[in-house]
Amino acid sequence: MLEQLKTAVGYVRFASLEDGGLQRSNAIVNYCTNKGILVEKILDDRESGYSPLVTRNGGCKLIDYVDSGEIDYIILSYLHELSRDNEELYHFLKLLKEKGIELIVLSSINIERSYFENLFKDFADRDFQLPRLERGYLYE
Repeated sequence: MLEQLKTAVGYVRFASLEDGGLQRSNAIVNYCTNKGILVEKILDDRESGYSPLVTRNGGCKLIDYVDSGEIDYIILSYLHELSRDNEELYHFLKLLKEKGIELIVLSSINIERSYFENLFKDFADRDFQLPRLERGYLYE
């Protein structure tokens, strides 16, 4: 009996062409190829992460994929590509859990940690960096 192929949607958000959107798209495709995951679509947004996900063109399409429940994974390079608002991010992750969709954040993958440890580390890194960013220490 053939095993059903898992499907994914990639999401890349970048504010300018210099931000490496093509490299991140390629990283998503390479990851999926190595894991035997079918890439349905790579969505891209050229807008700020400070704007709500639902107001971005690619963000709306991503939410449509999630609502359909027809994908197994959402794959992105960095968690902040979804949102820089922790509350919005929390609600989006909750929706993914309800739909049974797994979020894969390539920058957080460490094979020695579990999926949730990797995701928590990404959140912790963001919380640590936010006050530094507000004081002008980090530039993105």
